[in-house]
Amino acid sequence: MSDLLFEIGVEELPAGYIFPAVSFFCDSIKEALKEHGILWERDASFATPRRLVLFFKNVAEKEPDRCEKIIGPPQNICLKEGQPTKAYEKFMEKNILTEKDVFWEETEKGIYLAAKKDISGRMTKEIIAEAWPRILTAIPFPKKMKWDDSGFLFARPVRWLLALWGEELLPLNAGSVAAGQETRLLRNSVPDRKTISSPKEYFTVMEKSGIVLSPEKRRSVILDGIKTKMKEYGADSFYSEELAEEVVYLVESPQVLAGSFQDQYLSLPPDVISAAMSQHQRYFSLYKDGKILPVFVFVANGSFLKNSEVVKGNERVLKARLDDAMFYWKEDVSRGPEKLYELLDSITWLEGLGSLKEKTDRLVELTAGLSNSDPTALEGARYAKIDIASEMIKDGKEFTKLQGLIAKYYLLEHQIEEKVADIAEQHYWPRVWGEALPNRRAAAVSLADKADNIVGAFIKGFIPTGTKDPYALRRQANSMIALLLGYEGSTVHPENGFPLQSADELFERCVKLYSEEMLPSGEVCGILSQVKAFFDERFKAQLKALDIPYDIVDAVCDTPDKSLTEKYTKALAFKSLSRREEFRDVAATFRRVNNIVKKAREELNRDDFGTPDPKVFVEKETIAMYDHWLKSKKLIREAGNRYEKIFDIILELKSVVDVFFDTVLVMDKDERMRNNRLALLQDISALFSEIVNFDHIVVT
Repeated sequence: MSDLLFEIGVEELPAGYIFPAVSFFCDSIKEALKEHGILWERDASFATPRRLVLFFKNVAEKEPDRCEKIIGPPQNICLKEGQPTKAYEKFMEKNILTEKDVFWEETEKGIYLAAKKDISGRMTKEIIAEAWPRILTAIPFPKKMKWDDSGFLFARPVRWLLALWGEELLPLNAGSVAAGQETRLLRNSVPDRKTISSPKEYFTVMEKSGIVLSPEKRRSVILDGIKTKMKEYGADSFYSEELAEEVVYLVESPQVLAGSFQDQYLSLPPDVISAAMSQHQRYFSLYKDGKILPVFVFVANGSFLKNSEVVKGNERVLKARLDDAMFYWKEDVSRGPEKLYELLDSITWLEGLGSLKEKTDRLVELTAGLSNSDPTALEGARYAKIDIASEMIKDGKEFTKLQGLIAKYYLLEHQIEEKVADIAEQHYWPRVWGEALPNRRAAAVSLADKADNIVGAFIKGFIPTGTKDPYALRRQANSMIALLLGYEGSTVHPENGFPLQSADELFERCVKLYSEEMLPSGEVCGILSQVKAFFDERFKAQLKALDIPYDIVDAVCDTPDKSLTEKYTKALAFKSLSRREEFRDVAATFRRVNNIVKKAREELNRDDFGTPDPKVFVEKETIAMYDHWLKSKKLIREAGNRYEKIFDIILELKSVVDVFFDTVLVMDKDERMRNNRLALLQDISALFSEIVNFDHIVVT
């Protein structure tokens, strides 16, 4: 048995690439070993920005030996008049067999020549070398690059490769880089390279050089260091755990240090200060009693002769960013909300669909319809986008993620009501499915904004396909659904849903607000149909995400109901009802009702069979079903949305309908009799189709 070690050395990988890559790398090597029955004692994976490392302890030298049965040609091909043929001889020669090794095997197809052959297991080193190119090229990255003439693609250039089988070097490659016995240490180390003779020595070298291979250990070092600095400065919180998780994969040898900045910058909004620290520099801001402190914590990579010089360098960098933020803040505040609103006219929203000011004006008009022209909501809609024209946000600066919040700060700075300022911040909510919902006025603006975004993108042909969704329309549709259902966290709260009866009507109002020049000639109806179909599919997807079976989703959504809340309530009820033993039988019966009506319409070329006339019915079974149906219809109407009650009514009706089908021929030769029976079934089908479309229910 031998220890196995791999180290792929690269230029710094993006933090988000590392964990998925090393996990896949490790799983793939394990699968290759398992496939060949090769055992090992334990394994571990490690990752830093510069290296992906795998270690396998006590790996078997070779795969197990095995005995295989080999089937050759049939007996009538192997022997002619009792003598071996060339086919027989070739089989023996190809498999290196003697007369003692072979026998006749009786199979379903006849008697065949066969042999049992002992096969020695292949060496583990050979199996790894064979699997290596496939595994290496399959490691997943969001983006890959080519940096040499080999054509090999990886997320970043591979600079060294370590592959040890005990003390033996494995002959592997990563592009033009051949495996060697040299690893690289921290960039500022002297020397910065070290020859490795065994896996055991590798870990000793890493530890002595200060490289922390384990992400878990780096995380612990970083969080403990931050807590120490918090205690030192009297802080009670920091921003943020998510940032700490990212920094874990940005350093190999974490050292937590702290610096400070001048109090004058505290006049900036705390979110701006924190963004200046975190977005590019990955500094941590400290807070006490909710107020930001004039200090920052950062994680240096490696050890330094003078930590004070490192701190000063980072303080200079932060000062430059805070100076920029202060300049942007003062410049924007001096302009005021109205000027920023006017500047939106100079920013194109989507090519051919006007400016951001025109979009904002549509937003105001749509909000009026959603909020009963609430003055606060309208003012919030008017100023919702002003920060896009601000120095702080435009041109993709590090403060872009504060879009909406910056508008709120500018409005508050100019003594605009907080209720209006909150709309500017919250109209982007929820940014993703499950996030916090905005207040009711902001929800109106949010729905208007997202609906307009979807319609505008569809007008320009930016329709999501497969994995491509450059304008995040799926996410925006999901957010609209969350607003309408009242979905927050992981729970639907219908009472918190926005009271909009139909999203379709909102999309229709959106389209009407675009000028004729903006709309493709003769394609308005087609665009609206596409938008509605897209939104319907997103709604179905989100219902399925809420653990509602797909057939129930389809059955409920294929009804005339426009209210998403009502559809959700109905889907939840029928999900529960579907657990009842008789549910599938009920579905089968009324699916049959639907199918008979549909088929009759096609065969008789009729859209409608009119109203059933009880005077025409002669069979007692038909009369019984008609009488029962009249009572059932009345009870169903009175039941409203009490779906368990409705199902019980339908269940009782089922037995009568089953008797009717067993005894009465619907498609009678007498046209009057036939059409009257079809009219009765049509009446049943029509009412049930308003509630749930049984055609979609899986009945087996």
